[in-house]
Amino acid sequence: MRTLYILMIIIVTISLSATSLIVERGNNARVIVPITTIDSFYFANSVAGENVDQLNFVNRGYYFPGHPRQIVVELMDANGNLIIDSIPVTFSFDYDPPDGVSLNQDVYTAGDSLTVVSESGVATVTLYESDEPGTARVRATLQDEGMIVTDWHDYVIDINDIQNMSFWYDVNHVDNMGNGLWMLPVAVLCSTADGTPGAHGTAVWFHVTDPEIDWAIVIAEAYIGNLSFDADSLDGVAHSSLIFGGDHCQEELSISVEVGEMDEEFRILLPICDPQITLLPSPGYLAWMVENNPEYRTADINIILTDGQGFPVQNGIVFLSATLGTFIEPDEQYQVPGEPWSMLQTDSEGMAIARIQFHRTDCPPVDDPPNEINVDIYASLLGANATNQTTIILLNYNEPE
Repeated sequence: MRTLYILMIIIVTISLSATSLIVERGNNARVIVPITTIDSFYFANSVAGENVDQLNFVNRGYYFPGHPRQIVVELMDANGNLIIDSIPVTFSFDYDPPDGVSLNQDVYTAGDSLTVVSESGVATVTLYESDEPGTARVRATLQDEGMIVTDWHDYVIDINDIQNMSFWYDVNHVDNMGNGLWMLPVAVLCSTADGTPGAHGTAVWFHVTDPEIDWAIVIAEAYIGNLSFDADSLDGVAHSSLIFGGDHCQEELSISVEVGEMDEEFRILLPICDPQITLLPSPGYLAWMVENNPEYRTADINIILTDGQGFPVQNGIVFLSATLGTFIEPDEQYQVPGEPWSMLQTDSEGMAIARIQFHRTDCPPVDDPPNEINVDIYASLLGANATNQTTIILLNYNEPE
């Protein structure tokens, strides 16, 4: 039977200013908890005699400033406690790193490895860089009572003095991944202070800035001169792809890009992917009868906005126009503040309802009734190439007086 020992390590950290913590609850409820100015303490538990459940790379940096870098891996149990037993940990490369890069100047290729024994819950090796740009994927592995525990991390090596980054994304080449997911090409142009494109092969790292976002992921590992999704390659450009849930289109998202000593954050507006507009007039015809001849008739235009997979799109802005009639005030939930009533915003179901009004002179009486006039209604989506049209029929059964 193993004997369990528990140690408590207390580390004094900086003083926190008075602020508040937003706590997420079920059903999207949020509780704001005030935090008083205090000196905070970080409590790290250490244990002995427990099984290792996870390995954690501590120093997850992406840039080497020209000298060897120490890699520290924590050995933890299922509760996140450090395992202080002395345990052998094997380090290796998942694939061949850039020429000259090594672990402890012993391991240079993916076919080699080295083993170190952990001390006080951590295992340490040194990564030596070279003058070749690229990415070194370091893996740590151990066996504990028949179980294999492993983890890896990419270390980005850059030899270029990148000073400028320009981010772009192409909303016209969004790809349908199915199951409500879409893939958006993204890229960053890297250059030195004098505008020279970054060297081919320089490693670039992409990630979604907010770690709480679980509906979007960007392919992290890239390098200058790599191929885009369309198999294009440009000087100074690193390509990647963002995969996101279509129910978050029209939302803003931050993507962080790291290359060399630069770490930039870029905000993008997620596009509506392959948008489709459906128009359903209700009623589809309006009539002025002999016995029922009001001055005005009104119809609703039901607007349904979906993406290319049929999922509803919220907050889409739709413009309407008509060959006859006047758009009148819609329900407040569909109004766009400060804009005419022919511009509407869709709700969480992808719906909006416009109202159009016609005067009986729009369809005047004729000697041989009924007079019939077709009114064309056109719709277009702001910021996207999506249009549709429908028709309302006006009928007048009266004869001229």
